[in-house]
Amino acid sequence: MNKIKELSISSYEITLELFKVMIPTLIVIKILEEIGFVQVLNTFCAPLMLLLGLPEAISLVFTTSMLTSPYAGLIIFSGLPIDETFTAAQASVLGLLILFTHSLPIEVIICRKAGVRARAMIFVRLGLGVLSCYLLNFFSRLLDI
Repeated sequence: MNKIKELSISSYEITLELFKVMIPTLIVIKILEEIGFVQVLNTFCAPLMLLLGLPEAISLVFTTSMLTSPYAGLIIFSGLPIDETFTAAQASVLGLLILFTHSLPIEVIICRKAGVRARAMIFVRLGLGVLSCYLLNFFSRLLDI
C-alpha cells in the first residue's frame, strides 16, 4: 500500500511539472495563431514542402503538428482538399516529418529543464527531420515508389 502512495505522489509531481510547461506554452501558441504568426510560418514553410516532395498545402499540417501535437496536424490533414495523387511515399515523408518535429515548443522546454540546450534540440530535430525526409523523398523518387 505504501508503494502505491509513493507512486501516486510521484505521478502527481511529474504531472504538475508537465502542466506547468504545457499550459503556458499552449496559451502562447494560441495567441500566435490568433495574431497570424502561424500563417506567416505556413508561407515560410511552403517552399520546404516542395523540396520534400509534398504539396504546399501540407505546410499547414507541418506547422500545426510542430507547434501543438501530431493529432492536431492529422486533424488538419484530414480536412485538406488533397487530390488522389497524394502517394504512399508522400504520406511516409509527412509521417516522418511529423515524428521528428511534433510538439516542438513543449518538448524543447522540457528538454531544457533536463539540461539539454534548446538551440541544439531545435537544430537536431528540425535539421535531422528535414534531412531524413529529403532523403526518403529522394530515394522514393529514385526507386519510383
